[in-house]
Amino acid sequence: MVPLFRVKLGWLTAEQGGRKSPISGGRYTPTARFAGEQDQFSVVMEFHQSDGPIPTKGTLRLLFPDVIEIQRRIRPGVDLEIMEGGRIVANCVVESSDVGAAVGAAGS
Repeated sequence: MVPLFRVKLGWLTAEQGGRKSPISGGRYTPTARFAGEQDQFSVVMEFHQSDGPIPTKGTLRLLFPDVIEIQRRIRPGVDLEIMEGGRIVANCVVESSDVGAAVGAAGS
């Protein structure tokens, strides 16, 4: 089982170094890192269409859930930085761990 986390996002503007255009579609697969750290890890984020073109809430899970040391550190209240390459595009706060909604390793 892969834990699913509910998150809140604050997107940086293009002037702040963020994305020049909103994400397209309900699934987004960037990298992330713990705020202030350098090591990045791949995540899968999902958003509801009703959240509009710039979603502020969604879910997050690790693309490679076998990285246990990262999985254990993701807890409510943890700050993450959502990355595209070497630049931060959003700040993210983990709001809750949705254990009941955990998905299988194949992303089902």
